[in-house]
Amino acid sequence: MFKRFFPFLRGNVAPVEASQDPADGTTTELPIKTLVGAQSVIEGTVSDPLGVKVDGTVKGSVKVDGDGLLIVSKGAVIDGSVLAKRAVIAGSVKGQVLVSQLRVLSSARIEGNLRYATIAAEDGAQIRGLLSDEKVGEADSLEKVQKLATRDAAPRVRLQQVS
Repeated sequence: MFKRFFPFLRGNVAPVEASQDPADGTTTELPIKTLVGAQSVIEGTVSDPLGVKVDGTVKGSVKVDGDGLLIVSKGAVIDGSVLAKRAVIAGSVKGQVLVSQLRVLSSARIEGNLRYATIAAEDGAQIRGLLSDEKVGEADSLEKVQKLATRDAAPRVRLQQVS
């Protein structure tokens, strides 16, 4: 299923420049042009239409306008809204998420409402917020994500952690 939306990802999401397919040895370039390093802390909005990989901390919004990919690595933190066409989340996001094609890995921790067209979540992923399977279009913006956080729409799915 993941190959349909994320054909260039094979297992670990760590590579930035290229991903090698272990089956045939071919290498495919990943569409990542902006990297927030593991020791970096960025305050403000990070935006790049070609793709963003976050290994460190972003205190603010992350926006990938075009067909680029957002990767939030294991151990990475985004404290703000996320807007992207495609995203793979393995780290922590504290804010609203608006993504067309979303993959949530087992190490992910998301606190905030999610709006998506398609989602795939691995066992162990923690999501605290409302999930809404709505179409995400080009006209969507970070402002719209923030408005969605405050709207009083009835939730379609509510996840709660069971003790």
